[in-house]
Amino acid sequence: MYLKQIIYINLINMKFNIIFPMAGKGSRFGYKFKPFLKISDLSFIQLAFQPFLKHKKYINKVYFIFTVEQDEEYDVSNNLKNMFNGINYEVLLLD
Repeated sequence: MYLKQIIYINLINMKFNIIFPMAGKGSRFGYKFKPFLKISDLSFIQLAFQPFLKHKKYINKVYFIFTVEQDEEYDVSNNLKNMFNGINYEVLLLD
């Protein structure tokens, strides 16, 4: 029983990283940048992140991975800054 309590306490205190790979070409979506497609009032990436909001205190960092080409074409870095203000995140650019 004591070991279960230690494991439970450690899991409560753990923080997790979330990774969103966004470097795909979007061939199934007419080669549009899927993360920014609007679904109702929110973008696809905002909706994908939404379930994690209730666990925000357990998130260490969110990583968004996309290409330099996508950043230049869709202004991804600036759009993410507006969408995820107040969230600890980092962008990882692929050549």
